[in-house]
Amino acid sequence: MTPAMLFGRFWWCLEYRESSATISLVLKKKGKATIAKQFQGSLEECKSFQNLNGGIAEGVLLVDDITPVKTVYDRDSFDLPGYRKEDFDFVESPSEDFIIASARRSVEKAADTVKTAGFNILLHTPALYCKLAQSKPVPDSDGTIFIQEQQNVLDLWAFAGSELKAYYRMAKENSVRESLVNFIKGEYGIANPEIVDFEEKETARIIADDVWTFRTTAMPSFSTVPDAGAFRRLREASLFRKVLKAACVVTAFSVIGTFAFEIVNYFGESSTEKERIAYEKQLDSEKEFSKVVQDLEKQVEKTRGFLTHRSKIATQILALSKALPADSWITSWRIDGLRHSVQGLALNSDNISKFLQTLENSGKFKNVRLRTTEKTTYKKKPAVKFDILAEVP
Repeated sequence: MTPAMLFGRFWWCLEYRESSATISLVLKKKGKATIAKQFQGSLEECKSFQNLNGGIAEGVLLVDDITPVKTVYDRDSFDLPGYRKEDFDFVESPSEDFIIASARRSVEKAADTVKTAGFNILLHTPALYCKLAQSKPVPDSDGTIFIQEQQNVLDLWAFAGSELKAYYRMAKENSVRESLVNFIKGEYGIANPEIVDFEEKETARIIADDVWTFRTTAMPSFSTVPDAGAFRRLREASLFRKVLKAACVVTAFSVIGTFAFEIVNYFGESSTEKERIAYEKQLDSEKEFSKVVQDLEKQVEKTRGFLTHRSKIATQILALSKALPADSWITSWRIDGLRHSVQGLALNSDNISKFLQTLENSGKFKNVRLRTTEKTTYKKKPAVKFDILAEVP
């Protein structure tokens, strides 16, 4: 068992798709989410894999790509003839720019299927949330259309700048791809979009990283009730970590005390009184000298760490400043270990897209993601607030 699993710094992530499922064990190493083990197959095979790797009683973060969803921009105006609003599950995006709507029966059916296979659900989130987090619109273009082809369906979502305009899922048939792209061009006024074939690679890592950052209660999710037993396991793991840390501290002090007692006892029995007094004086002098050396070493280490930190931060500030386009401003910049959270204002969405692309290509940052955007005004002019998350290699 790895230290990350021993201390409970891991998540099991289950991606449930039309024709298969993928189970991933994600560990937190040096502040970053890392996929340690992964398996693709049926739900039952994925559960067997989880059981064989020590996760028999652990809950899963369910990324649901089987339930049909629709993007809407106003819950109050959403209406389908013959249905009530209570028949639908609404999931608001983190940026609050749009809402993911899905039939409640479809959500419950997907959750029941996963539970029947033996899984305990901690969080039930739509896969579209993770897909959008991995989609980086092409800067300096009319728009970007992402296309994902699965066994029997085709998913398509379109951006104008960094703003999501549409999401569609269609049955996979001849010429449906071309027809849907042409429909998007005409319906949303995107004359010459960039077409990108989407590949999911980071879904498990992204969802685990976001849950560590925002906790399960703040994540966008369906109304599926989390499994009580799985949550109890989380609380037990947290309590175990606290107890283990306390036990290590007590054990360390006990070992040091025992060792010191044995040394004193040995020299007390084997030395004369004069020898013992002389030795104690020498030992006191050595302790004083050792303490001075240790204090000096600590001061040197603090100075070295401070200078190293200042150098790294200065390099990152310079790289970020060079990447910032004209007519764009940073209003907040937070650093949490290797993760940088940058908020600011731009006069248009294209500036935000350029900023994201430049940061990604700078070599100073990686996994650059746009968390949120919000239309606002700056000095009585239209502007766009942005929230960007990036990591240092």
